Amino acid sequence: MQEQLAIVITDEIGGVSLLQDVRAGHAHTKLALLTAEKGKEIDNIIQLDMSPDALEVALEELFFAWNPPNPRVRVTGHSSGREGRFLRRFLYLNGISYDWDKAARSKDIAVYIDGVATPRPTPSRLYAALGIIPAPKHPPNYPYDVVVVGGGPAGLSAALSASLVGFSTLVIEAQRPGGTATTSINLIRNYLGFPDGVAGTRLAKLALEQLGALEIDWRSSYSAHTLRETGDGRYQIQVGKHPDDAVSAGMVLLSCGQVPNRLSLGEAQWTEERFLNKGVYYGVEPSDRLGELGRDVIVVGGGDSAGQAALMFAKGGSKSVALIARDGLTMAKSLWGEVKNYVPRPIKIYWGNVTEFSGTESLNHVRIKGKWYDILAPATSAYINIGGKPNTAWLRDSGIELDDGYVKTDIYLGDSLRRSDALPFETSLPGVFAAGDVRVKSSRRVGQAVGQGTAAVASMERFARKNPQVLADPVSTAHLLLSIQDFSNAATRREFKQWLKLFHSH
Repeated sequence: MQEQLAIVITDEIGGVSLLQDVRAGHAHTKLALLTAEKGKEIDNIIQLDMSPDALEVALEELFFAWNPPNPRVRVTGHSSGREGRFLRRFLYLNGISYDWDKAARSKDIAVYIDGVATPRPTPSRLYAALGIIPAPKHPPNYPYDVVVVGGGPAGLSAALSASLVGFSTLVIEAQRPGGTATTSINLIRNYLGFPDGVAGTRLAKLALEQLGALEIDWRSSYSAHTLRETGDGRYQIQVGKHPDDAVSAGMVLLSCGQVPNRLSLGEAQWTEERFLNKGVYYGVEPSDRLGELGRDVIVVGGGDSAGQAALMFAKGGSKSVALIARDGLTMAKSLWGEVKNYVPRPIKIYWGNVTEFSGTESLNHVRIKGKWYDILAPATSAYINIGGKPNTAWLRDSGIELDDGYVKTDIYLGDSLRRSDALPFETSLPGVFAAGDVRVKSSRRVGQAVGQGTAAVASMERFARKNPQVLADPVSTAHLLLSIQDFSNAATRREFKQWLKLFHSH
């Protein structure tokens, strides 16, 4: 029987009575109570914190747990494990309702879209089958005007602006549209136009809808490996192991964000690798709460993200939650107060370091070593939240000047690499720009990233006007628009006439 969902928006006892009446007549109905009373415990009724920060994410999670009738997507196989967790997160982050048939006998995961099986459901195959990202309009070897590396807020903003200017644009993003902004547990509150905040998943979906109508190619199966100059003022980005797996760019925007910091376990490092994505996870996303009901969860980290994650699991019905603060606390005082005083499921606080993971087929324990103890704590899942570093390892031999991994631009370039004609957001390589979290002195705010992406494209316009050779396609829209802007020049008028001939010949 299809489960239904009833939510009572109240913090009065009358709401509980109403939910119990609903259950009496509808045994398969899931019940939720929206309440402001901290620590209220009611059997078999999902507790929702009615604070604005958590409400939208909580309701969205319940929506996907409920599974509306006749969804387009049906999944069979085990929902736990590496593949299952990946697929749950992918469907959640992209706002896709689904029905997971856990009664199917096969352990192997299979995805059916409108009844048609999708073999080896990688992100690129799922995006194509679901129509979330349109098929590229140009072949892989097309000489793009602009290639954006990274599809987070900075990259999406730059892609939009570049397309409106007329640049032929390619976005390389192998993970998810919206980048790490989509994984935020709390609402994003620093972005103009959303006075009550906005969930990262919703912001990404709105951005994709806006980009979908424009001439922008998206390659979700590509990952940038190297960047090199080709000798004609353009660049080549290697996106695979074969020499032909490369894309051509007149200009490049680096908006490749950050990757999580890893634990340093010394000789026990192999234990982390053994359980990675099989009980040990880097980063926490809102969809993880549903997978941890009744389980022992450990969160490693002392910052805001770690504190918010611990609270999310405690409120979400985990059997036990422990927070391991390795190097002291950096979280806000108000958040720390809520973490250490949370009831009815107190969050255990450990002051020490993780030294080893252990288990049989799956994670069972985490060894914690502190000043006064060395213990094995029960853990079916461990979430590591110890910050991140810029995703720039692939740029080390490119000629891009880095500062502790962050990309230097304009005024931050060293004296030996600073050019008198360097444009805002331009790196040590002419025509290569950077925006967002990967840029030196970034404040890691969505609003700032979006603004930098737009501003970087303004610099690209100026660069292309001075270096027209970067526009390899003579009939591109950008080639025409930049010519019109300087139409008073006689040489430009001749070039425009040649463009018209080429245009009519096509």
